[in-house]
Amino acid sequence: MSVPPEVLEVVRRWIDKAEHDLEAATRILAVEEGCPYDTVCFHCQQAVEKYLKALLTLAGVHAPRTHNVEVLHSLLPEGLRLPLSDAELASLEPYAVEVRYAEE
Repeated sequence: MSVPPEVLEVVRRWIDKAEHDLEAATRILAVEEGCPYDTVCFHCQQAVEKYLKALLTLAGVHAPRTHNVEVLHSLLPEGLRLPLSDAELASLEPYAVEVRYAEE
C-alpha cells in the first residue's frame, strides 16, 4: 500500500493525539483516592475515536466530524475493522460528550 507522505502526516497526528489521550487516562488512573473515572473513560473514548480516524485516513476514507465510534467503525473497509461488537462500541458513546457536562 503506497500512501502519500501528506496522508501519513495526518495519520501520525491522529495517532499522536490518541496517544496523548491514553497517557492522560493512565496518569489520571494513578490517582488512588478520588480518581475521576468519568474523566478516564472520556479520554479512553477519545483515544478510540482518534485511532479510528487515523485508520480511516490511512484507508483514504474521509473521517467525519463525529464522536460516534460506531459510525466511524462502520466506515472502515472490511479488512480494517476491529473485532469489536456494536454493543462494545456503543458502550463508549456516553463518554464522548455526556460525562463532560453537569446534568441539568
